[in-house]
Amino acid sequence: MRCACIDIGSNTTRLLVAEPAAGGLAEVLQLRAFTHIGRSLDAHGAIPEATIAAVADVVAAQVSAAREHGCRRLRVVGTAAIRRAANGAQLVAALRERAGVDAEVLSGGEEARLAFHGAARTLDPPPGGTLAVVDVGGGSTEIAVGSLAEGVTWSRSFAVGSASLLAGCSADPPTPADLSRMRARAREAFAGAAIPGADDAVAVG
Repeated sequence: MRCACIDIGSNTTRLLVAEPAAGGLAEVLQLRAFTHIGRSLDAHGAIPEATIAAVADVVAAQVSAAREHGCRRLRVVGTAAIRRAANGAQLVAALRERAGVDAEVLSGGEEARLAFHGAARTLDPPPGGTLAVVDVGGGSTEIAVGSLAEGVTWSRSFAVGSASLLAGCSADPPTPADLSRMRARAREAFAGAAIPGADDAVAVG
């Protein structure tokens, strides 16, 4: 059965259509659009009407592409930018009206769990011991630790990501001073987290 997921993030909106193959997944179609929800938030933390309309159009097009490629099950999820937005429910309503889908806004814990299982089940060879998965997004970073046998045993979402770090840069490309500030902010974000050790670690984004 071909399945698809649309992931609405702080920077991008992505579609993946895949099907089971040799104990894993085989990619059928992948699309990405830079919708920059996190960057668009106004002074009150709300997503502007124009951005809501643009994201709804992108998702509608991706839903159509998924169905054209034989998708029989589709899941649409939103992450940090939507769950923090003052009007995230308005975007969810626009997606239902424009694209005909019910989007699920993930909690930080659920986002970490899904990132862990997505990575752990596609590694070759599969991890035999404990595994840490670091999911770097635009508006947040999730860390999950666990194993294939037990699933996630520890997870946490941190309010730091590529878009939030980039917002503090003074130039493009970042200057050495910009990089130094980003490293300091990252260290501050993870300070005192008491992340458990693991036999292996991977990063996804």
